[in-house]
Amino acid sequence: MNIVNVRQLKQRMSRTMVALFAAVLVVSGVASVLTTRANAAPGDGTWTQSTAAVMDWQTIASSTDGTKLAAAVLGGFIYTSTDSGATWIERTAAGSRNWQAIVSSADGTKLAATARSGLVYTSTDSGVTWTAQTTAGSREWRSITSSTDGTKLAAVSTAGGSIYTSTDSGLTWTEQTTAGSRDWIAITSSADGYKFAAAALAGSIYTYDGTPLTAPGNASTPTLPNTGIAPPLTANTLPFAAPALVIGSIFLLLAVIVAITFKRT
Repeated sequence: MNIVNVRQLKQRMSRTMVALFAAVLVVSGVASVLTTRANAAPGDGTWTQSTAAVMDWQTIASSTDGTKLAAAVLGGFIYTSTDSGATWIERTAAGSRNWQAIVSSADGTKLAATARSGLVYTSTDSGVTWTAQTTAGSREWRSITSSTDGTKLAAVSTAGGSIYTSTDSGLTWTEQTTAGSRDWIAITSSADGYKFAAAALAGSIYTYDGTPLTAPGNASTPTLPNTGIAPPLTANTLPFAAPALVIGSIFLLLAVIVAITFKRT
């Protein structure tokens, strides 16, 4: 190897190191952004006022992905949105009432709302049409909850009322007398709709577990076959995968740059 070739090799190696350093900076920056987004807390975003009018909003519910919303006005109508609150549609089918609570299924198609001194109203088309569920009776409804699929509902009434449950999306209701007549203020449900917790005004908190032995989820989870395909990256795995991506990318770029350099030598 003559002097010219040695000088050219040194120049190429210098350019290789500069390119490698730049690649490390780029990959590290991308990994940092991905990790930051994966670890971002809900408060890291910004709040935007929607186009909804200024009214006496009483309650609001959301689908799991946050795209479908339903909100109710005290002494007004129910409004729905299918674009995460950017635009709203007034739903007059359920009437203007003293709405107290509204709840949504995970996909946002099934809704249930309670009116004070009124009935429970349900919808199976994301709030376009509504049905008054008379079997629950006209009561001082205060709160309502739902399973993720919208089939199991539970509602409470105040002023010495009771807890009522439904297993058919609100078509029929059963009074749960074992919890007693109390000034119920709120109720919540597990995802499968088998567990409930209710709070009484100036009282206590009451819990219920009606999980059957054969309920979905109680059976042991089957072991999936090893397909050799890596699972997709999620918000939980991304912070751990980012460093591996950086290291792998650096070695890959180094191998490519070195190979090109020596090929031209």
